[in-house]
Amino acid sequence: MPEDVLSQMVQLVRDHPSIGAEAMARALGYAQSKTVLYWMRKAGFRGIRSFRDAVLRGDFPPPGIQAALRVEEGEPAPWPARGVPASERLGPSGMPVFESSPYVPRLPPALAERGFAFRWRLGGYEPLVVPGDVLVVDPGVRPHEGDLCLVAVPGQGPALRRIYGSLADGATLWAHPVLGHPDREAAARLVGRVLQLWRSL
Repeated sequence: MPEDVLSQMVQLVRDHPSIGAEAMARALGYAQSKTVLYWMRKAGFRGIRSFRDAVLRGDFPPPGIQAALRVEEGEPAPWPARGVPASERLGPSGMPVFESSPYVPRLPPALAERGFAFRWRLGGYEPLVVPGDVLVVDPGVRPHEGDLCLVAVPGQGPALRRIYGSLADGATLWAHPVLGHPDREAAARLVGRVLQLWRSL
């Protein structure tokens, strides 16, 4: 029960970064804001501001809750099939352009509500990713060092990179996921973390 409530609270902050305790209580069906403040204090936070800041920084939820939002490589997904939007290109703003027909992988409900499928059409990442592969991408989870990410590079379009932290000036340090070459693409925009790869054999 506590993890269910906290997971809903985390998602509300991600969807509404400036949400207050009263609005969060209403969204969760509670009559008073002190109920959500109770759960925040149980999780170690003084109030809405510290909870909200931790979620937006990516410091919360801890692994026990985060595990519900991740699909680990090689593990079967026990959740029922649920359609997610499908895309195969990024628009000028670096956001995915969605098609009308959904892609249907097996995903946990929390991920199915915010994730999307990206049909990969480019070469240069074999054998890790080949043209025709479908990547399940979650834009709502902050990537960790070494994670495979979908990024948008100005003038190039979609690209795949592994994140390797930040440089002294705050620029993200990326590396090609196959060649391992580091590149400093400060203008690259993170689209989302790649959680699954689906390949037709």
